[in-house]
Amino acid sequence: MILVLASAHCASTTGHRANHDRMRLVSASLASARPTFVAPPVVEETFAELAREIAEHDRANEGRGDWGPSACATLAERLERVARFGPRATAGDAYAAALLVHERCNRPERAQAVLARAEALEPLSCGVLVAIGLAHERAGRFEVAQRRYANSFCVEGTVRLGRLSRSLATKLPPRLAALTRASAITAFRQALRDQPTDPRALAGLAQVYLDEARANGTPLALTSAESASANAVIHARTYPVDSPAAREEHAHIAHARAEVLAALGRIAPAIDQYRRAVEFAPDAYEPRMNLASLLINSRDFASAADELAIVVQRFPTYDALVAQGVALAHLGRRGDAEGAYERARRIEPDRPDVFFNLAVLYAHMGRSLEELNRGITFAQVFAQKVQASPDPQRYAQRVAWIMREAAIVGGRWYRLTGMNAAAAMNAANSQTAPSSP
Repeated sequence: MILVLASAHCASTTGHRANHDRMRLVSASLASARPTFVAPPVVEETFAELAREIAEHDRANEGRGDWGPSACATLAERLERVARFGPRATAGDAYAAALLVHERCNRPERAQAVLARAEALEPLSCGVLVAIGLAHERAGRFEVAQRRYANSFCVEGTVRLGRLSRSLATKLPPRLAALTRASAITAFRQALRDQPTDPRALAGLAQVYLDEARANGTPLALTSAESASANAVIHARTYPVDSPAAREEHAHIAHARAEVLAALGRIAPAIDQYRRAVEFAPDAYEPRMNLASLLINSRDFASAADELAIVVQRFPTYDALVAQGVALAHLGRRGDAEGAYERARRIEPDRPDVFFNLAVLYAHMGRSLEELNRGITFAQVFAQKVQASPDPQRYAQRVAWIMREAAIVGGRWYRLTGMNAAAAMNAANSQTAPSSP
């Protein structure tokens, strides 16, 4: 009996020990699986401090905001750190600033990552929504950008909505373009109801009215454009100029005023406003290009050539190169003019304009037999390109010019070779004549 009890006691003790060991193993396993709390990093900087640093750098660089690649990346990372681990109240503004810095540094992948984080925040302020809208607009997601601007419920967002609508209208068929221009006008008027003296809204409204006048030939629209653009220039005098964004706005206002003045035939003040726009935005394409075009029309070819040299250096587009060729040809620099035309021809080989200009360069201005032959060849190619273009009637005036010049060129060729070249030029004319509708 005693032996049985002892045996049972030993078995019981062994079972308890095994259970205890199993419990220890389970406790250890649970402890190892329990997540370890990691405190967020301490952010010593604030968004306000970084914003002041950006503003000081912009002032030192005359508002251009040219950060080097390394400094640009470092600044964006610091802004992201403040957005993620700093106060919640400034997270949206920090993400918006980081987004713009990434875009300035040409880092699209990082910009998209920041964009996703910014859109996840609630609620979003006006500045953040506008920054998000700009990012979508630059990426070509126009409908998303329009929704972000519309949801901002602030003057800046409404102005951006009007500008985007006006830009889209220029690429649409006439009926849709008219509806989109109406939407742009509504947006700008809404901005002016909220802030009646906002120069950005006034300038945008002036441009849409000018588009309306060009599309429909409405004198009232042109009068409205003149009034709105004049008021924009007046109220822009109190608008800040201490940041790249503010300087871009001043350039936009001056450019709008210049376009209206040029449409009214007031060339000298229009040139002054274009120069003002270029002063505020020296790296922008449109203001300097339009200034050069107006200088060519004013026959100030030397000044136009100077402006176009700057344009072509940064934006060697077809239109800029053709305009440069025109200015250089009138300055007697035919070799340089031909070089500009040839570069343009390589960019868009099917557009007729450059072949017309080459025909003028050699057939009209040429002095040797070889140059006259080249001019006639370019006139024939121009004729072929016109017939193949979607709108041959657009080139009717240039076709008429070539037909008028045929006898003159033929006379020069006759004097040089003893042959009458009228037949050759008439052959070019017969190809160039526009087809009847």
